[in-house]
Amino acid sequence: MDIYIGTSGWNYSWNPKRSLDWYIENTPFNAIEVNSTFYHIPKKQTIKKWLSFAENLRFVIKVNRSITHLHRFNDEAMEEWDKFYEVFLDLDHFIDFYLFQIPPSIKINYLEKIIKFYDFSNLKEKFAFEPRNIEWFDDKIINIIKNHGMTIVSVSAPKLPDKMILNLYSQLYMRFHGREKWYSYYYKDSEIIKYAEEIKKLNPKKIYLFFNNDYMLENGITMWELLKS
Repeated sequence: MDIYIGTSGWNYSWNPKRSLDWYIENTPFNAIEVNSTFYHIPKKQTIKKWLSFAENLRFVIKVNRSITHLHRFNDEAMEEWDKFYEVFLDLDHFIDFYLFQIPPSIKINYLEKIIKFYDFSNLKEKFAFEPRNIEWFDDKIINIIKNHGMTIVSVSAPKLPDKMILNLYSQLYMRFHGREKWYSYYYKDSEIIKYAEEIKKLNPKKIYLFFNNDYMLENGITMWELLKS
């Protein structure tokens, strides 16, 4: 089992320099979710800087909200995607997923439109789809999405099913937002131990685990130590 663990971004108070180089030098993590790309598209010079760290890190790029929230996977979103994807071409070899986090207002009636967008993107399993509405967690819907080749993002979050979903290639991608509260939640060691045990039983070929809660550094390190021991 190949293990990739990290945090959802690095610009936080626990990072004294709020920099990617500090993250690499002072944490055990070998992966990172870049969440800032949801809000703005970085310049090419920023991508070149990230590229200098790429030998030590696997990247996940969160797709800009203009695609997922504003244009909602329509034809304009496809135009935006082409421009967005082009920015990351130099880094693409080190990017394992592009994260499409969709708002709760997008329900399963969007399925056909999302599949059309997925086919257009040609990302295959690198298309990571994170639903925020419980309708998407129906087993039939999950199987349709999986069989098209997308990676469904498993989530630990309030009012969403706390279950692990593999893609067709036996990969698990999971985000930890907080069980009882969004973000302001500390995962107890006993909870992380339970997740680690479930992952070991599931035995995927690869796992990608990202902590997106206020205690992401501490919780992420605990998970790393459990799975790497």
